[in-house]
Amino acid sequence: QSYLGVVDKLTALNATQVKHLGKIVKTTTKIEDTRQYKYIDISEINSPLYGYKELYGWELPSRAKYSLKQNDILVSKLEGTMSYCVILEDDVNYIATNGVSVIRPNNLHALYVLMTNIMSKDFVIQHNAFLTGSIMASLSDTDIEEFLVDDKNVDIESTKRILETLKTLQQLRR
Repeated sequence: QSYLGVVDKLTALNATQVKHLGKIVKTTTKIEDTRQYKYIDISEINSPLYGYKELYGWELPSRAKYSLKQNDILVSKLEGTMSYCVILEDDVNYIATNGVSVIRPNNLHALYVLMTNIMSKDFVIQHNAFLTGSIMASLSDTDIEEFLVDDKNVDIESTKRILETLKTLQQLRR
């Protein structure tokens, strides 16, 4: 019932879908054994901050799949507390687990709209509604592309300040 309420509310606002603000990264990365990566697993995502393990290609688990770029948004696909983060550094060595969906925003405005929505209860309700599977419930990338997001009632300046603060906090963690 809560999911239907969210969909009705967002439909009435003429909300857009995630896929119109960014693309889901589906291309897997070819791992180079001798290269050092900054691997982000689900356990490293502490919404909205993240950590990583520095591992050589030969040390990476088989689930290390997606190369990351600055402003990529990671959203966990697994059941439980929905975790998320945004990559704040311009570093080509980041790689993420296949346990997350990687949303690559079309531009900075799309980043702000997506982040505002991902931090909202409406996004979490949609996330929980689409979980499927009996042993380890998860989402598909296609499901996340279809999530509705309010692109009209977004306080861009507040979201910019939040991301600037997160960037500073992330730097302090190093």
